[in-house]
Amino acid sequence: MDNQLRLSQIHVNRFKGVHNASFDVEDINVFIGANNSGKSSLAQMIHFGIGILQSIELTNRWGSKNKITVSLSPSQLHYSPCTDLYALGAGGRLIENEKSAIEFTIVLVNGEKVSISIRKGRNGNILVDVDNVGVARKLADLGNPYTIYSPGLAGISKLESYVSDGVLLRTIARGDANLVLRNMLYRLSTIEGSNLWDDFLEDLKKLFGEVQIRVDYNSGIDEHILVYLKSESADVPVELAGTGILQAIQILGYVHYFHPSVIILDEPDSHLHPNNQRLLCKLLQGVAQDRGTQVFLTTHSRHVVDALSGQSSFIWVRKGTVEKMNQDHEIAVLLDIGALDVKEMLSGSHAKFIVLTEDELKRGLEVLLDSSGFKLEDTLVLAYYGCTALHNLRPLLDLIKASNTRSKIIVHRDRDYLNEAESKKWETEIRNLKAEPFLTKGVDVESYYLNCQHLSKINQESEEDISQILNLYGIYSPKLCFVKDKSVIIEHIYS
Repeated sequence: MDNQLRLSQIHVNRFKGVHNASFDVEDINVFIGANNSGKSSLAQMIHFGIGILQSIELTNRWGSKNKITVSLSPSQLHYSPCTDLYALGAGGRLIENEKSAIEFTIVLVNGEKVSISIRKGRNGNILVDVDNVGVARKLADLGNPYTIYSPGLAGISKLESYVSDGVLLRTIARGDANLVLRNMLYRLSTIEGSNLWDDFLEDLKKLFGEVQIRVDYNSGIDEHILVYLKSESADVPVELAGTGILQAIQILGYVHYFHPSVIILDEPDSHLHPNNQRLLCKLLQGVAQDRGTQVFLTTHSRHVVDALSGQSSFIWVRKGTVEKMNQDHEIAVLLDIGALDVKEMLSGSHAKFIVLTEDELKRGLEVLLDSSGFKLEDTLVLAYYGCTALHNLRPLLDLIKASNTRSKIIVHRDRDYLNEAESKKWETEIRNLKAEPFLTKGVDVESYYLNCQHLSKINQESEEDISQILNLYGIYSPKLCFVKDKSVIIEHIYS
């Protein structure tokens, strides 16, 4: 691997839901964000951009100029995130206008820059503009793939036949590396005069102890390549291995065999136990440090974030753009409470009041706020599980205050069974964080609805009859009744 081809920066414009994303590239780069934020799109664009260069190389379309325009058909592309190429444009629509084209630019550590522009062509084709052809060709070598992309490994096929080098390389370029895992292991194990196989096994042992792999294939008689994990008691077919060790075998195998500059993993933790997630992170750190391979991955896992914290670049993807996160954001906490969408929720909002609550069903609280004098059009209610706990609340408040400096923040918590001392302690702690506490008088928000006036109105019964029913079942108590005649519940806040 040529160190001069290491990535320094990436810029992506108008690709699927990503409008404008620019970020510096480190050894390990972690894309995090809410669902549908564009994490996977960024991972796909990196591989898609390199795949386009590989397609130009295989069709021998470089020409003699430093900037070229090439028409490519879907069948000529090794990898595309979807079958409809025109759906890859901004808003799902790729058009002919150059100003609306997908743009992908990479800057290398030596300062060289390669830009790729993609727009609609004729007859289902795409038109691709590439500048700095001399450098672009160095990234396009399919025999030594610059990127290897894995969209997540849920398992491998039960049987795998031998395929040619060309099929192997094209399959990997498509992002289907798990479909040819045995082919790769067979080649890695049969390279003569090389220590690659021993080095691969040694790296695997660092994670899983004395693991041994046996590859069986005779081209003269065998139809399928067989791979076994060897143990003291028996040899286990690789397809029966756990997902954690399969992930490690795949990543290490491809890194040792192809020496890629970049490996891209889309939610590699999705099928792994937390312990194996941490092992995966240890593996990726070794790949980055020992092999010089730059790693990109997307994740929703706090275990991955914890394991890579302080040693990786965390890139927050949101609303079609990105920003680099720092430790002050306490990313793992935000992941835990599902608050990575908070900036999307706040963007474009001119709310005077932001109410944080753990209640997923917000309607009861919203009606209560409305009856207490809050204008709902000026009030934003955000529900995040665990947000009333102080260690979760601090980073959330920091983000809200950074995004919206004028709003007053209210933190709702059900009283449940807190005693008076516990209640006052929590309210004091919330005020110390420059927010206003709203601790229900009864056990929860619903307790405010247990008053005679409200129940009489919705049941068309007299207040006297309602009072008798509540008293009969021991439900009604003056301590639970604080909403009367639309009185202001949080009077000291709404001012």
